Amino acid sequence: MNERAGRLLVVDDEEINRLMLSAMLTRLGHGVVLASSGEEAMTLIGAEPFDLALLDVLMEGLGGLETLARVRAIRSRLELPVIMVTANHATKDIVQAFELGANDYVTKPVDLAVLGARVQTQLEMQQLGRLKEEFLAMASHDLKNPLCTVGLAAGLLDDTVSSGGAMTKSMISILRNIRKDVRRMQSMVEDFVDGQALREGRLELSCTPTDFNKLATAASSGHADAAAVKHIEIGLDLDTALEPILADERRVVQLIDNLLGNAIKFSASKCPVTLRTSAEERGALFEVCDSGPGLTDADMKGLFVRYAKLSNRPTGTEKSSGLGLAICKQLVDLHHGQIGARNNPDGGSTFWFSLPSGDSSRTGV
Repeated sequence: MNERAGRLLVVDDEEINRLMLSAMLTRLGHGVVLASSGEEAMTLIGAEPFDLALLDVLMEGLGGLETLARVRAIRSRLELPVIMVTANHATKDIVQAFELGANDYVTKPVDLAVLGARVQTQLEMQQLGRLKEEFLAMASHDLKNPLCTVGLAAGLLDDTVSSGGAMTKSMISILRNIRKDVRRMQSMVEDFVDGQALREGRLELSCTPTDFNKLATAASSGHADAAAVKHIEIGLDLDTALEPILADERRVVQLIDNLLGNAIKFSASKCPVTLRTSAEERGALFEVCDSGPGLTDADMKGLFVRYAKLSNRPTGTEKSSGLGLAICKQLVDLHHGQIGARNNPDGGSTFWFSLPSGDSSRTGV
């Protein structure tokens, strides 16, 4: 498995220790956030996503073991691996740390090679665990339910048609529902497969001249049924002077579908959504503007992070895999573009991405 960088939290009440660990981990390519106490660590963990925490055992105030117990009350070993940092080699303390939910430990003075190997091992185990959970969730619920619906509907159609009955309006409606559920399952499988390919660096682009306006119009039509269920109007505000840019059209469609699908999924009934395109000096900008509840400061920090828990929830019966925005970020990065979000002055939020115009050297496989 390829090595990957993580967003790590270092907790130690001694500044010199925090800075030393931060320097080591930064040198290994990880992003590091520092906390000077157990109390500060709990505040950060409650507000921001982290891939792993390094927690000193002996601290003033809220000690390392007590902090660990509080962490485990809100985050599992898989959600947030914790490596204890200790100068105490006593078996009793090490055993207690494991009993409270520690994933591993390192001893002081910390060796860079040992620290790097232990952190990487935990990140890889976390990735494998999440992959397993994601697959099981998809197989046991996200795919099982629509498959049952498709099976029942197909059986009903088969009984009707095979007995010589005519196709009625209700039968046509059933066929449309089958197509909708099949598209939903295809999207789930694609998210799962693409997410893994992106993490392993196996996904490549095939770039051709891509018309943002054409794709926006197609997306508006493609999501019309889902929007109609919530009485949501999809508006188009397209820059007619925008010229095609060199991009992987299939992946741009995936980006637009994810952002527009989310806007519909998280918007309340009768809240309009607008797709907007505009030319930039070196490329093209695409925006999806909604009039929903908007994003909190904590949401902003968790956007485009796998499995981030945001404050908003789907307003209907829709499901969220927690992968869509993270995949969008990786796809935009592959295009050397930018992606982000902001709250609108009059309510709601806007998700956007911009791609550079590119050149012939970026055409791929």
